Amino acid sequence: MNSDWDFGFLGRECDSATLLGALVLALKTDRVDLVDLSTAGGVLRYRAAADGVVIFEARPGIFARFWFAAVSFWLDMGGLIHAEQARLIAETAK
Repeated sequence: MNSDWDFGFLGRECDSATLLGALVLALKTDRVDLVDLSTAGGVLRYRAAADGVVIFEARPGIFARFWFAAVSFWLDMGGLIHAEQARLIAETAK
């Protein structure tokens, strides 16, 4: 199985194309996925917060704030999301 590398970043000053190029060169593979976590959807943000490993943090606390925001979103919205999913499944089954 050929696996790939998944990276996320937070930062307004980040040039994603330059970062992606540097990762491809450093890893010696083009099987690299890069996502801007500040614009990613809730599921991806939660997965990054839950399973991600920080490899660089420009200022202490950036990831902790991101983690809190991502997890808080799911704590606040999880019930609504699950209720809507159940409604859509029930509606589709009719």
